[in-house]
Amino acid sequence: MNKWMTGTVLALAVWAGGESAQAAPIDMKNRALIKGSDYVIEESYDQTTQKSVYHFVNDETGARVLAPLDSTYDVSIIAYGEDVLIERSRSVERVNLTTGESTQITSPQFYQAIVDTDVARGRILLKMNLHEGVVIDLDGNVLHRFTGESSTFLDNGDVLVSGGEKTTILDAVTFVEKDSFAMKSRLARLYSFKEEGTVLVRTEEGLYFYDDKARTLTYEAFASEYHIDGVYMYDGKMYLINRMKLTTYDRASRALTTEPLEYSRNGWLSVAATSRGLLVGDRLYGGEDVYEFPKSISLNVSKTTKNWYTNIPYTPELVINTLGGEILRPHVSETLLDVPANVKINDGFEITSPGKVALTFTTAGLTFPWTQTFYDYVPITVESSGTLTEITGKTAPNVTVWVAYRQFNETKFIGASVQADAQGVFRHELGTTLFAGGMITVSHSTDTSLAEKVEITTTEREAFDNGVTLVSLSRYNGAVFKTTPGEVVEITYNDPYMLTGATAVADASGIARFTNEFPKGGRVYYKKARDVEEAYKLETVKEDYGLPTVDVTDVLLMKTNAVFTVKKEASASLRFLVNGQAVTVKQLSPTRYQLPVKPGATVTVRATNRTRTQDETIVLPATVLSQLKINNEISSWTGIFLPNSAVTLTSPNGVVKATASSTGRVTLRFPRFTTGQAVTLLSQDGRFRHQQKMAVTEGIAPSITVGALTSTSRSVSVKANVNYGTITVSRGTTVLATRNVTTTSSSLAIAPQRKGTKLTVKLVTPRGKTTTKTVYVK
Repeated sequence: MNKWMTGTVLALAVWAGGESAQAAPIDMKNRALIKGSDYVIEESYDQTTQKSVYHFVNDETGARVLAPLDSTYDVSIIAYGEDVLIERSRSVERVNLTTGESTQITSPQFYQAIVDTDVARGRILLKMNLHEGVVIDLDGNVLHRFTGESSTFLDNGDVLVSGGEKTTILDAVTFVEKDSFAMKSRLARLYSFKEEGTVLVRTEEGLYFYDDKARTLTYEAFASEYHIDGVYMYDGKMYLINRMKLTTYDRASRALTTEPLEYSRNGWLSVAATSRGLLVGDRLYGGEDVYEFPKSISLNVSKTTKNWYTNIPYTPELVINTLGGEILRPHVSETLLDVPANVKINDGFEITSPGKVALTFTTAGLTFPWTQTFYDYVPITVESSGTLTEITGKTAPNVTVWVAYRQFNETKFIGASVQADAQGVFRHELGTTLFAGGMITVSHSTDTSLAEKVEITTTEREAFDNGVTLVSLSRYNGAVFKTTPGEVVEITYNDPYMLTGATAVADASGIARFTNEFPKGGRVYYKKARDVEEAYKLETVKEDYGLPTVDVTDVLLMKTNAVFTVKKEASASLRFLVNGQAVTVKQLSPTRYQLPVKPGATVTVRATNRTRTQDETIVLPATVLSQLKINNEISSWTGIFLPNSAVTLTSPNGVVKATASSTGRVTLRFPRFTTGQAVTLLSQDGRFRHQQKMAVTEGIAPSITVGALTSTSRSVSVKANVNYGTITVSRGTTVLATRNVTTTSSSLAIAPQRKGTKLTVKLVTPRGKTTTKTVYVK
């Protein structure tokens, strides 16, 4: 087993696609991640030596260093600052990723693997066996042994040890127990996220989250399955791959939600959660790109008949649902690959010969097959307008069809076999009149695999005028017609088990009124009484009373609720349904209502007037909105708000405007604020809007840690608790390196310094806050 492979693979079946323009996943083909490092290990094949060759590769800088490996079997690799440690056959080798130089580290015998490293203090954490671990220094000296099934270094150097039904925190220097937490069940595995100050302690019954800052261990029930294939953490959220499910844990709200990773036929992919992102096949989604991770990919091809037929255009719909809540619908014609010769591509596609068709699609950088069997198409058309005494239609020449019919008020069909002529025309004499609203079915009675069945309801003849115009028709208020003054109007309707007739004489204005109560959905035939039956026209009863009006003009979105502004008729009452379930709302004014909703919910506003109901359905944006966080040190801020919305930030300094992307991501740039200034953010897209207000906070006091330096070091590794400011490295009054901070981890290139040289590392924030560390070259 290749121990350097990170995460456990999960099979997921998906198919068809087009590529998201926003996604920028890393290509991981023939590559594997290194725990804690920006480098990956890449395998290639040397044709000259006929052997595999391995390199350490930095995907951002393009730096490549030859790895001292003959194979990756039974090998584990872990980052050590800017270097890496390679464990093989119970030995540890340290490789400098700048020079490629390596040194051996003496280590205790009979250990299993490297668990973690503490670069700031020059220490390595080893797993000795199933129930024991050890901390050593870079000279191989054993600093401490302990009992526990799993362990990790915390950011301050303390050691978290978990085993049995207990988690313990050991002091970084003395290794004395500082904290101890009881657990409900036995440990299963640890997942450490130092930069976030969080450790996930997974047990057989639930999940524990250790907060390094608050020094608390919080329990969350996890009833789905205790098995987890991997964990990734970004922007305060943990993403857990759990067999065929994706579980998300929001640290801020403590919300733990599980949803299926949808799958379908034709093509299997692997999905894994790793320390650096979510891995789908050979594509790694990390950082902001994880929002483009496709939770589900599906190709839907609507068909109008029982079988799939050739020479008929089909319009496939490709749907990609991303982790960020975006629903993508790429054009299928842009995603087709390896298309067979018998497939024509236009807006959809058309198959020109029968048989099994295999297509290949690409989406999100991944490729999927799709297959379908198509048959020859034998068409049927039927004439269905007007009152009929004969059923006619067209199909293939000399084909036998079965023709059946029934009146609108009957339940049994009358049918017969009919032979089409050499032109494909078939005719069936009824011996009676089939009125509008009757049913006709025609099907082939030959090869059933090629059979098509047509079911239609007969309708009126187009542009048919019988001299009577319908003015209004409702269930309880009767019918009103307009015709020639003094003309007698005759109606026939189903009441509801038989046909009933009535007549009315038009008044001096040509209005004929019927006060009859009609059945719900009933059919009403009308004509001049003196005309023959073929003059009947048909109308269906669609209304009981007047239809109420409802109009949602504004939706103010917040984290767990939304305020709807609704215009309606004064006589109508309102109900609100969220995802089909009625909810209790808080009425803020005659037109404003506050609802408990979550992003992506479907909200139905239902207006009722007596028995008449009118719905307006609104699907809320699925984007999880960011919390505005601005301090007096920063001059830009990035967050997630309404997709494609206009975003404004209003402050005493003026107004800043920007436009959010299709995923809702937006970056605002502004002059630095003064602590306490009030700022207001507004995100507006049509009737959807989101608004936040806050007072600018004071930037935190900066602090830094500096990695150990030797006389061969060519860079200084600095970690800070802020992602802004300027770092300088000095020897006395000589400045060796300067770098503007954009992340919490920085590396500054320097020339090798003599052993014992004193270096000063200083971080200055934009507002002048300063922190300094002194280090000596070893």
